[in-house]
Amino acid sequence: TRRTGGETRKKQIKTSYEMIHTKLFSLILTAVCLLSCSSGSGNTPVAPGEPGGGEPERPVQNYVTIEPEVQSTAVSVVIGYEVRNLEELKNPGCGVCWNTAGNPTVSGMHQDGPALLSTSREMKQVISNALLEYGQTYSFRAYVRSGAKVYYSDEVKGALGREPEALTFNWTPVTSSALPSSVSVYKTTDPLNGHAFNAWYAVADLSQGEVEVKVNIPPTLQTIDRQAAADAKCCVLVNGAYFLTTTTEGTNLGLSVVNGKEYGRVSDYRGSLRPAHPEYDTYYPATRGIFGVDHSGRPAVYWVGGLSVNYYFERPLPSLIGEELYAPVSVSLPAPASAWLPKYAVSAGPVLLYDGKCPFDFTLTGRGEEYYLHNYEMIPYDIFNAGVSPDRTAVGYTADGKVILFVCDGCYAQSGGATLTELAMIMKGLGCVGAVNLDGGGSTGMMVGDEHVNDITTGGNRAVKSTIGFYRK
Repeated sequence: TRRTGGETRKKQIKTSYEMIHTKLFSLILTAVCLLSCSSGSGNTPVAPGEPGGGEPERPVQNYVTIEPEVQSTAVSVVIGYEVRNLEELKNPGCGVCWNTAGNPTVSGMHQDGPALLSTSREMKQVISNALLEYGQTYSFRAYVRSGAKVYYSDEVKGALGREPEALTFNWTPVTSSALPSSVSVYKTTDPLNGHAFNAWYAVADLSQGEVEVKVNIPPTLQTIDRQAAADAKCCVLVNGAYFLTTTTEGTNLGLSVVNGKEYGRVSDYRGSLRPAHPEYDTYYPATRGIFGVDHSGRPAVYWVGGLSVNYYFERPLPSLIGEELYAPVSVSLPAPASAWLPKYAVSAGPVLLYDGKCPFDFTLTGRGEEYYLHNYEMIPYDIFNAGVSPDRTAVGYTADGKVILFVCDGCYAQSGGATLTELAMIMKGLGCVGAVNLDGGGSTGMMVGDEHVNDITTGGNRAVKSTIGFYRK
């Protein structure tokens, strides 16, 4: 029998409804699948700058997982995470991002991690208090980058531990006809943590226009007495950078800047200077602390590094002895470089204070001797060690722009010196918001006019390669 036209139209309408129903059901299933893949644990790729999920281009893989427990120290938060399936990604990178609101992404605060190798698996990253505030709880996520895609882990919470307290003393003025009104010198003999202690500091108010900060690098190794006597405008002078004595000329280590000209560079450093130590033959990229003044006389503290160009940073490269190596310091690592242009500057390290906070302590990673969590600057064991308290020299500045030069005696009965953490808290007690440790031990010395004020009877007053001081204009 032949169907009528009405029956044919009814069948066509029914078929159309069935097709529409099938397509709607398919769309609903796709939407449900996409929503189920948008959680952090699935590592769905997200374009940088986007806070939410994204459409996966392949079956979702788990590229990064974060350890649920963070390690909080007085100066950092330590994040552990694991990377995997890296062979599926092109030129992958990793790191940690954080904020206080939750769901952090790389468009906000973040720190790129060590360079990833085909063998990379368990990662450890230290987030310095240079990037965190005390009293705040943060959300952290680890990430893996690949091109324009970023894969995130789940979130964990963490916060800094208790902030170390400043050390204060009773200070007695030191009078000298060599000092202009904008420069003052003080001395203390108050004990430090139970032992005898002799220390001096000089403070200069550069805003009065009488004096300026200068760095000197003489052609040969010279005592600070000789360097001070070479310029009648010198008011106060202390020793400066680390140096080598392999020649009579000496070799300044790190970077110094004299009248805008750079001398030296911060290189990669051995994990240990002990030949028997497992890290002796491993060289770690690093940044080191530098203090200086720009052409307007404004003081500042930065970290400096770079293999062929000196770059200045507002954070350290958080290298960890015994862990994965970071890529070499560059204009963008550990962060975009600052445009700072110092007129005079001297590097040594470590940074004692940055933004009023001490960025290191002597917490160990658990791998053994010298495996510190916070020796980012790869400072040698005879300087960076909880049990070392020699003569010390430091330079810093206060919130209102005054510059402070500090020395203390050590290693003899009348003065037991200071550890690096004690030195940092002393500088904080003097009102510094930024400070850097300079060379110490037998190099430590302070000249006030033509008087050498600290002890030189126990092997001090060593000939040095560089000095920093206050000079009349």
